Amino acid sequence: MKTKLLALILALAMLLTLLSACGSSGAATSAAASAEPEAAEETTGTENAEEPAEPAAGIENQTGSDLAAAAEAEYFEEEAEEAEFPIYGPFAEETITLTYWKVWPPFLEGYDPMDASIFSTFLEDLNVRLELTTVGTDSADTKFNLMVASGDYDDLIENACSSYSGGGSKAIEDEIVIDLMPYMQTYAPDYWQALQSDTIAMKNMITSEGQMAEFVSMYDDDPAPQSGLWIRTDWLSEQGLDKPSTLEDFENVLATFKDVYGCTDSFACRDTCEIPVRNVFGAFEWSVNENDEVVYGYTDTQDAMKDYLKTAHEWYENGYFSADFITANDTTSPKSDMLVNGKTGVFDADILIISEVAVLDDSIELEALAPITANADDKIPASWTTRMNSSNKISISTACEYPEEAVAYVNYAFTEDAFMAVNWGIEGETYTVEDGQPVFTDLMLNNPNGLAASFTPLAYISPGFPVLKSYEMTLSSYNMPAQQGCYEIFASKIDPDLKKTEYPKDFVNLTTEESESVAAYSGDIDTYVTECLAKFITGEMDVDADYDGFVSMLQTMGSDEIKRIYQDAYDRFIA
Repeated sequence: MKTKLLALILALAMLLTLLSACGSSGAATSAAASAEPEAAEETTGTENAEEPAEPAAGIENQTGSDLAAAAEAEYFEEEAEEAEFPIYGPFAEETITLTYWKVWPPFLEGYDPMDASIFSTFLEDLNVRLELTTVGTDSADTKFNLMVASGDYDDLIENACSSYSGGGSKAIEDEIVIDLMPYMQTYAPDYWQALQSDTIAMKNMITSEGQMAEFVSMYDDDPAPQSGLWIRTDWLSEQGLDKPSTLEDFENVLATFKDVYGCTDSFACRDTCEIPVRNVFGAFEWSVNENDEVVYGYTDTQDAMKDYLKTAHEWYENGYFSADFITANDTTSPKSDMLVNGKTGVFDADILIISEVAVLDDSIELEALAPITANADDKIPASWTTRMNSSNKISISTACEYPEEAVAYVNYAFTEDAFMAVNWGIEGETYTVEDGQPVFTDLMLNNPNGLAASFTPLAYISPGFPVLKSYEMTLSSYNMPAQQGCYEIFASKIDPDLKKTEYPKDFVNLTTEESESVAAYSGDIDTYVTECLAKFITGEMDVDADYDGFVSMLQTMGSDEIKRIYQDAYDRFIA
């Protein structure tokens, strides 16, 4: 291979930067680039004339189309090969069958994903039938490993790359899944076009080796924040309390919920008990400083992390959460069940939990809560956002007898012809058209089986299959007041002009070698961190006396090497 994708992306970004100096005015530029150069004094020659500063190349100045052009120049033929069959269907006279390994959540137990209308529509349009193997979310990783060990793979596998040690690049190298890049130009042009709408998607989905291991759902518009803190506002009203904004206010609410309502976990903790006050102390596990240097919080910002852990310990001592956090998870102790049973009043979750709670007890009133900060008017940087819906990913295994057809099958979900079918379903059943606009029927919004409106698209239309998702449709299915009002609340303290400090761990691409190195270190480190955090929080370890030893052990176990790898990956990401 001539050069790596990174080199081409860098070269293209530099070229675009040079061209942009000729009069373009981007919305996001560096301070040096946005400053107008002062007029130079007249001279008899040009030797003393200062060149105007060039805008800095980087992810903020790139588009998905820029990156696509670089990838196409490197990996695509000058002219696309002709497909061996009509990629918009039907693929063949005789029906083709593909097997599909699908993870199915417990809240949809009783619904068969094969009943979703997308599959009957695709069968009619493409003459391809899927045969599903469904596994529960709690056993998915175990059963995936068993499938890999057996060597008997389904054709389409959901979340294969996140389940496989070493990620997508390693899964391709070990011949578990195929590299999709050679198929993009001919068999997935619509999916390739959808990826170009988002710079992070292009950087994330194409590996450092220039490969693509999986398909992912893409929104057709930029999504708003849909996860964060939620609080029982019915309890706040009963006690005459406002929604908390600062640490002091938050602790007062937790104490009230414990004393008045007998909450065992006023705040619902999990595993390492991620209490929602990291913004107060600047105590983040992984972050990036103003110089674009990767920071590992446990070793690099020790004072901030100590203050954070001391606060968590105080909460534990005050009874704001119980020792159950050490073993609790969303399978054994769902937050929705804790709410209904009166065990908690504040928790961290995504927008779907509102639907879960409403099914169990529609008398509980919940609202989104803005991030907790030291002062009520403090602002925080934005997180990295993307049009990708990372929960819906599919790889094609090396066992697939029809790889071209499998690629074209997924591509069809990103076409204009399939857009209504994959988002709204079947007219007259799941939606009607009113004033020229699709509107969900009562089956979807007021389901006779009691299924929440945010879950009905999964049950009746598309059960988490990668598609070009209508953001308008997504919003219409979140029809409860708490859901409709959450976006502005979650974003209310975000200042988009502040430099992002979040390390984009979910979006950077590691090389195969880097993934293997991180996997070699991180298993033991993650276990050690989880154990020590629990001990710091419960008091079995003392923050002042034992933290130095904790840091020393992390460094001995290889935390500095992981940070070095993450720094290299981040440098490539922002290039």
